[in-house]
Amino acid sequence: ALNPTCPTDETSSTGGREMTAISCENESRLSAECLRTILSYDLETGLFRWRERGHKRRIDAVAGTVRPDGRRQIKIGYTRYLSSRLAWLYVNGEWPEEYIDHIDRNRSNDAIGNLRKANPTENRWNSGVRANKNLGLKNIFQHRKRYVVLFSQKKRKALYRESFTTLEDAVLARNAQYARICGAFSATSPDK
Repeated sequence: ALNPTCPTDETSSTGGREMTAISCENESRLSAECLRTILSYDLETGLFRWRERGHKRRIDAVAGTVRPDGRRQIKIGYTRYLSSRLAWLYVNGEWPEEYIDHIDRNRSNDAIGNLRKANPTENRWNSGVRANKNLGLKNIFQHRKRYVVLFSQKKRKALYRESFTTLEDAVLARNAQYARICGAFSATSPDK
């Protein structure tokens, strides 16, 4: 039987068992109601489990796989979804407009208490140090013989920029500015 909440539900019979194949082409077609019929979600662990049997899946088995970057993804129909975005949809009933930020920076921890909406700048503030940083410190770079602390936004607009003769002074200034500029998105230890 067709499920009216899932726009493209197709039921096929295979060997006496009924299997439901859901094919949603984009986020706007997968509704919260449809998601809740396919998967169950544990608010504390952040794990999704299948409610229905399907090709290579069992009822109550953990849904999805972990990508090389540490994020969990779940394939529904022919589309792969990040489980953090699915968790937001499952709990709040709407797709997030931009980013979903992991408060503890653990990309596989999709517990709803660890997720929050973020714009690109806020998401970047709560990220770790990029591998190409010469000092291995966030928001600090070396220019000639000085250490520069820089916080910037889109289009290279500087929110804060100051240079120091010692690295220790630069780190102290960076830490003082972090909470002021980044607010709730300031990482507790920005260099990890």
